[in-house]
Amino acid sequence: MEEPTKYPRLLRRVQALLIDSLIFFLIIFSWWMAFPLLEEQPTWIRLIYPACAWLIIDPVLVSFTGGTPGHHLRHIMVLKHSGNAKLGILQSLIRSLLKAVTGWWSFIFVLMTKRHQALHDLLAGSVVVIKQPERLPGFEQLEARFQDSDNYHYPSPAHKLSIILLYLTIETLAYIAVQAFLLSDSCLISQSCSPADSLISLLLSLLWLIGVTASLMLGWRGYLPGARRRPKD
Repeated sequence: MEEPTKYPRLLRRVQALLIDSLIFFLIIFSWWMAFPLLEEQPTWIRLIYPACAWLIIDPVLVSFTGGTPGHHLRHIMVLKHSGNAKLGILQSLIRSLLKAVTGWWSFIFVLMTKRHQALHDLLAGSVVVIKQPERLPGFEQLEARFQDSDNYHYPSPAHKLSIILLYLTIETLAYIAVQAFLLSDSCLISQSCSPADSLISLLLSLLWLIGVTASLMLGWRGYLPGARRRPKD
């Protein structure tokens, strides 16, 4: 019997991204240090080094080896959503561009999708899996999420989305209102914020982000009031 596919925890994926970001930062730093030596060169030559570095680190390595340096160091790999094949170079390039555009927000979807996919994975048709499950402890290995349809009625996707959007709207309006109440006028109008204003703004932003993440995750899984799953009789 074939073993079910194992998916990594969000933390492992974030660690891989941080490793890749550090590598890219070191490459950009070395390029910046060498930039004075390239002043006589055309602009396209001066820019081709960081562009090639990005292409190699992400789309090229993902397509040919199944992952970036961070992926390999954290024992995970990127495959096509259908089957166990590596991504083609075009699909890998699209995935990398989508990841750059969607940013960190994309990873919130890992907490709510069936196969633990980030938003850029969903849009590109890819999935991140554990490369060698036998090398990792059991708590690091996640299986696909399934709705317990035998015992519960679940709201329709449209209903869940409408309730989630309602919660996000309320949270955002509350965030703006509390900011207007707690922050000084100089901070709100001219962005001249005191240390206390900056601390309050940071805490409010973190609370808002936590609320948005919880609403997305709980709402899609059927645990959010207004879109809860119901036991079958």
